[in-house]
Amino acid sequence: MKVLSLFSGCGGMDLGFEGGFKVKACCVNRDVHPDWETIDDGEWTVLPKTKFKTVFANDIRKDARTAWVNYFSRRGASPDVYKVRSIVDLVKEAKSFVNVGNVFPDGIDVVTGGFPCQDFSVAGKRLGFDSVTGHDGEKVSDGSPSIENRGHLYMWMRDVISLTLPKVFVAENVKGLVSLADAKQIDNRKRFSFHWRWRIPCC
Repeated sequence: MKVLSLFSGCGGMDLGFEGGFKVKACCVNRDVHPDWETIDDGEWTVLPKTKFKTVFANDIRKDARTAWVNYFSRRGASPDVYKVRSIVDLVKEAKSFVNVGNVFPDGIDVVTGGFPCQDFSVAGKRLGFDSVTGHDGEKVSDGSPSIENRGHLYMWMRDVISLTLPKVFVAENVKGLVSLADAKQIDNRKRFSFHWRWRIPCC
């Protein structure tokens, strides 16, 4: 199953989907996963590989790509899978082509993304939609709000979902996104046609 990974960083979510890595044996629930193979010493458990394969990944950080390629190339991934580009630029380019496949691969089964949480996290300044950081990670020059700032990037993820039509998507972020000002009202009123289910906050 083909996975399109957004805001990929060094690939933590991608690795979770693909499996085939070691974890501490004490962290495995044997009642739920009796089929997971255990290393002889009993300290580590090898999680089996899944049917998921990351066919597209992106981030704006070159160092994140370096880490991703270094690890995933040893798992058979091509370095070309990872694009150091902003999701805003990718969506604009995809919408300018008749064939979305010129930007995003065809036949995507899953879209994942851990979009930036800095503007919504309770640990941050909580600027939300009024973020002063742009989609490229740089400060917004004139300081005025824009739909291309960091606080709006989850809406651009929505656009990728609309363009690629996966069977399922996973959006991981913080509970602060739905508790900040009118975020819920904006989502429900006109900007979202999807039902989001939030994970436990990471920040």
